[in-house]
Amino acid sequence: VVVDTFTVMNPDEFFAYPITNFTFDILYGLIEQVDEDLYVSPAGDNTNSGLTADEPLKTISYALMKILASESAPRTIHLLEGTYSPTANGESLPLYIRSHVSLQGPDDMRVFLDDEGQSNILYFNVVSNIQVSNMTLTGGYDQYGGAIACEYSSPVLENLVISGNTATANGGGIYLGYDCFPELTNVTITENTASQRGGGIYIPYYGAPNFSTTERCNIFLNNSGYGQDLYSDGGFVSVVVDTITVMIPNQYHAYPLSNFEFDILNGKVEQVTADLYVSPDGDNVNSGLTEDEPLRNINFAFSKLLPDTANPVTIHLLPGTYSPSANSEPFPLL
Repeated sequence: VVVDTFTVMNPDEFFAYPITNFTFDILYGLIEQVDEDLYVSPAGDNTNSGLTADEPLKTISYALMKILASESAPRTIHLLEGTYSPTANGESLPLYIRSHVSLQGPDDMRVFLDDEGQSNILYFNVVSNIQVSNMTLTGGYDQYGGAIACEYSSPVLENLVISGNTATANGGGIYLGYDCFPELTNVTITENTASQRGGGIYIPYYGAPNFSTTERCNIFLNNSGYGQDLYSDGGFVSVVVDTITVMIPNQYHAYPLSNFEFDILNGKVEQVTADLYVSPDGDNVNSGLTEDEPLRNINFAFSKLLPDTANPVTIHLLPGTYSPSANSEPFPLL
């Protein structure tokens, strides 16, 4: 590649992939790279230096191009409070995270990455030495990994809320590809949806999340065709959590159940071995045990039930329309 101007003077695999397939003859770099930590704020400006909180850049995607990092000198992009989205600050998502570059929000968790239903939010592909912490990921929408898609990488994920994301195939919250072993510390994964497998996390046959045993994660009330919260494609997974949807998960919550072992402190939903009643005018905080106290969603009733061969149960549907718009019913019902 012989050019007058390239994005940067020193391209790596972030700019040209795979880098081993390229040689470069570059006269000028459009963006001046810096071997320093950078600061970003939705109220910032990409003409700023980005070197201090008083002179922040405007977008994370620009900071990822500007920053220089290496194994011996890892760097951090510090996110100041606010919402980072296509409409709020012109953020370009997904963010393709570079090796040796971490993203860190403030301790009070007032950073929100919202993709507004356009793509997934964070993408890790053959990268290492990365930590993402102290932020909320929402509004992601993609085929694989509504919020996070990971391939051949093992990032550290800490103090995150992953909520309100959608995968049209697998991994509503997180999609793990082959050879991914991320570390999850105090991560809450809730109310994400996958049309096929793994509403919370999709786990490959070689790879698995490593859950902190001290600062436990939470995984509850996700939706999917197979494995409302968790789906494993063959590998064995040890799940250590503070709170999961129910204290006694079955194949509705984690599929196939034989691929999982659980260490659970709390169940979000109290399970019952009894018939339940549901109405579009009901409420999921009701007991669901009588017509006068119906639940709102059929899907929620499935999560609440604990049937077995000796104790089959029935969900009684009271009159009304059950749909995404009428009562927020997620389909398909498995």
